[in-house]
Amino acid sequence: MRVTNLNSGSGLLNLNGLGMAGGSNLNVGDRNLNLQEWANTLTGATVNMNLGSGNLNLPAPTASPSPSPTPTPISPAGLPLPESWIDVSQETAIADGLPMVTLTERSPAERSFTSAMPGTYRTNQRNGLPVLRTTPLTTAYLASTAPVIASGSPFCLWFVGRSDGADAIVWGNQLPNHQVRINYTGNRTLFLYNGPSVTSDGLTGAEATAWNIYLFVRNTANEVRFYLNGVPKFSVVGNNAGAFNLGRLLESFSTPFVGDFAEAGYNAADFSTAQLNSLGMYLSVKWAIAWTPIP
Repeated sequence: MRVTNLNSGSGLLNLNGLGMAGGSNLNVGDRNLNLQEWANTLTGATVNMNLGSGNLNLPAPTASPSPSPTPTPISPAGLPLPESWIDVSQETAIADGLPMVTLTERSPAERSFTSAMPGTYRTNQRNGLPVLRTTPLTTAYLASTAPVIASGSPFCLWFVGRSDGADAIVWGNQLPNHQVRINYTGNRTLFLYNGPSVTSDGLTGAEATAWNIYLFVRNTANEVRFYLNGVPKFSVVGNNAGAFNLGRLLESFSTPFVGDFAEAGYNAADFSTAQLNSLGMYLSVKWAIAWTPIP
């Protein structure tokens, strides 16, 4: 029932279950007006209430509806948008268990990385987010046009995933001296760049097969630093005779990446410590991987 005008005089006015249309009037006189269990809402224009000498009992205000969740950003606040950013959690037009033929960059270039024998898209695998699951038969994801790290330029390069512990190339191309390689002999991590390899201390077996944030940074002095979940593993001047082509993701020749891939990216900048920690914490919260702040 919807009412327009009510004048209670000196009687009790009970509005449980009623609604008031726009422009309605309530004249209660000297009795109480109880709206505690009013089922409907006041709609339209302002409703006039003339209470007289009675008491007005209104329901307690309810909390405003929670806003819709903010979509996961593709770049942490305060950091430049990456030149290349591949994020499986942003891939939504695919069902659980289906082959994931293409990975699309979330950076301005919007390059496509495709695989002839792709891995499988699996939902709700890490912190409620999907991942790309690969096998020894999964072939590399090749870029339509390859991102390139210029010779001698600074960069920040990262990879997030869980490996089966076997030797694997995660970023690079078909040239043997252009790659980021994890779990090499002795569970070592290598950054190979047109010359001698740069290696970390050997990782433990648990580290090699855990969910990790692999972070490589090079400054203008060509010093390459590698952090595993924020923990420094090595710092050395790298050999950088030429450009570093990032045309292949998850190598597939003799060293395929087998496990769960979450995200990878590249910025053409030598990040400050604060920026590195901002990136690390962003990835840590997103993928539920503990990050040790870089001092």
